Amino acid sequence: MERNHAAMVDDLFDGWLRGRLEDAEVEKQMGYLKISIPIPYCVVVMHIYKNYERDNVENKDEMLIYPKYCDIVRECFAPYTEVICFQTEEGALALIINALSKEQWDKLEQELALSMNTCLCAKTEYVWEQGENIFDFPAVFSRAMQIYKDKVKYSDIVCRTIEIINKQWGDSNLSLLSVADFLYVSAPYLSKLFRRETGENFAAYLARKRIAEAKALLKNTNMKMYEIAQKTGYTSQHYFSNAFKKHMEMSPVDYRKNLQK
Repeated sequence: MERNHAAMVDDLFDGWLRGRLEDAEVEKQMGYLKISIPIPYCVVVMHIYKNYERDNVENKDEMLIYPKYCDIVRECFAPYTEVICFQTEEGALALIINALSKEQWDKLEQELALSMNTCLCAKTEYVWEQGENIFDFPAVFSRAMQIYKDKVKYSDIVCRTIEIINKQWGDSNLSLLSVADFLYVSAPYLSKLFRRETGENFAAYLARKRIAEAKALLKNTNMKMYEIAQKTGYTSQHYFSNAFKKHMEMSPVDYRKNLQK
């Protein structure tokens, strides 16, 4: 339970925001996971990306950095409020916190910028929206995401790359090189541009999209593992299982068993 808590929180908010969970089920799962939304609350959507002025390394495993982001954010917010963290479908970090004063926000902004830059060579941009009712959370989150999308602008090439991934994630031949060829740019250029703007490298973004779809299939269908592997763009069940375990810290078989329990 301790080891899988973060993944289960992600699943709860993913299901809630996609409209798959009724209010009663949300309340039940929040009790089971021992989390509660304060009243009033703030939804914070945070874009985290590498600070290339300090760190030019290209080959870091982006999928393993997300928990570190959460740890640093919780540490910075701890003097002011408890934090519920989850990752959005777009890869941003979402927080649910107590409503804070302007003075608290000003201090937090400085502390967060310093911690991210020092610990992870990263920069942050964020937006927030306030809510007054727990079950209005999906609407409040939707407003925050719209503000976030308006603020965090991607170049045309990166936007088109994301569109291709979102449409073709099930194609096992989809790769950085195939997208670069389609867009008439070099693969190294696309790789650097994509990572600079989104905060993730291409492979990590694609893998996260595939694992999110695989989680939905494991939860909502009785498809066999090899069928889910094929459906989500993996060339073998073994490759799929390794990728899933790397991302979720458990095998897809164990993930399904946990859901059944």
